[in-house]
Amino acid sequence: MEPIHEGGSSRADQSEDHGDERRSSLSKVAAGRPAPIEVLDHIKINNTKETPRSTIKSVIHSSNHEEIKFTRRNLKEVEEKLKVAFVQFYQKLRLLKSYSFLNVLAFSKILKKYDKITSRNASKPYMKMVDNSYLGSSDELMKLIQRVEATFIKHFANVALVAIIRARNIFQEEGYKDYMNSVFPLYSLFGFIVLHMTMYAIDIYYWKRYRVNYAFIFGFKQGTELDYRQVLFVGFSIGAFALLCVLGNLDMQADPRTKSYQALTELLPLFLLGALLLVLVLPFNILYRSSRFFFLTCLFHFLAAPLYKVTLPDFFLGDQLTSQVQALRSIQFYICHYVWGDFKQRQNTCGRSEVYNIFIYVVAVIPYLSRLLQERSLEQGYNGVKYFLTILAVCLRTAYGFDKNKNHKFILKVLAGSASVLAAVFCTYWDFVYDWGLLNRTSKNRWLRDKLLVSHKRVYFIAMILNVVLRFAWLQTVLDFEIKFLHTQTVLVVVACLEIIRRGIWNFFRLENEHLNNVGKYRAFKSVPLPFSYDEDDDKDD
Repeated sequence: MEPIHEGGSSRADQSEDHGDERRSSLSKVAAGRPAPIEVLDHIKINNTKETPRSTIKSVIHSSNHEEIKFTRRNLKEVEEKLKVAFVQFYQKLRLLKSYSFLNVLAFSKILKKYDKITSRNASKPYMKMVDNSYLGSSDELMKLIQRVEATFIKHFANVALVAIIRARNIFQEEGYKDYMNSVFPLYSLFGFIVLHMTMYAIDIYYWKRYRVNYAFIFGFKQGTELDYRQVLFVGFSIGAFALLCVLGNLDMQADPRTKSYQALTELLPLFLLGALLLVLVLPFNILYRSSRFFFLTCLFHFLAAPLYKVTLPDFFLGDQLTSQVQALRSIQFYICHYVWGDFKQRQNTCGRSEVYNIFIYVVAVIPYLSRLLQERSLEQGYNGVKYFLTILAVCLRTAYGFDKNKNHKFILKVLAGSASVLAAVFCTYWDFVYDWGLLNRTSKNRWLRDKLLVSHKRVYFIAMILNVVLRFAWLQTVLDFEIKFLHTQTVLVVVACLEIIRRGIWNFFRLENEHLNNVGKYRAFKSVPLPFSYDEDDDKDD
């Protein structure tokens, strides 16, 4: 009798047979299959070249089978989408550049921390390795950014944006310091002029609004005084021409086709200044000749003091020039830069000249000295003390800026600070009490004056606070506040602009006080017109 086998054994044998057959078939397939690298030879890629039509269709999400009509609307839509795509791509490239910079900075911080904890000096070789790596040395990202900028400028940007982008590229290069030290002071002169004329136009507007008879006070001929719109027109015209010169200068420098005309590029601010001076002395009856000649007459009387009798327009102009010391120094820089300096290469060598440094003192002192010589009476003599203290403070602050000896610098810092504080306090007191007629405790308007043209009293207190704050803007030059994101020339320009704004505020309240004094003392008119004509020749005939 045969032994009985378990049923599962036969199934197992069958499965083993099937497994062997499957493995043999797979081995046959594997034997006939090419190597993995050879698979690429059996793959076909349909690489159809895209035409402009297919590209536009893909941008505006149009089907390939759908006929497209190239209307202005379609093209405008494509242009806007491409512009947005370029901007987004450019922003991502800038982010990638920032990310790369942050990684290098992180390596530097980590290695410094490591050196500090372990008391080792391992950061230099490691940072050298990082700088030589692809992360620190590759310039492919910058090249791609420049390509995107060039493409965007060529197809989408307007003239102003082109100039701004090129100017930013210039400022990122090593020539940034040369530009700020050589070119920026030249154009800042026009900024001072425009700001001062803007403040004067604002003063005229409020003088008219509050019925201050500024035409009589200044002695303008009837009908020749300029309106605030005309003053703004002149100021903004100067600003527009200066801005065009700045943009032209930057564009000509950045454009490879005009970069060779460097001499012409650097002469643009000189041409503009020469044109302004020519218009100022133009004898023809155009461009407000009476106002130009009135200004030149007052300027001559101011410079020739004390040879001429001083009137209010003369010393009023002198006060304006005391707030334009930085502008006068810019004119001095024009002479040095274009006569003795190498303006073609933007080499600022003026600071190395002893004569130039001496004239920095002289130019700063001239407005205050001329204003001091205008004071003749005893009361005006007290006002002269104000200008004498200011001359002393300006000279000490200038000397402090030049001296590099640490021992002398500390002494000059103390002297300059003390003289400046004394001058600022005295000048502020004179402004409030004598020029503005305020701080009268017995007045019905406490701490102000009896008559006020501005109904809101807080305006006067705000003006006094601003006068004090802006008058102490010179503290930056003595205390050496470090503003890392601003260049030294930029800080000087900002301080000078604050002084011009302070002078504009001072002008309004100074003439308001003068007007009220004239009205109170019946000096509102030079002569009273009679209701009849009187001719001496008629009496002689009779």
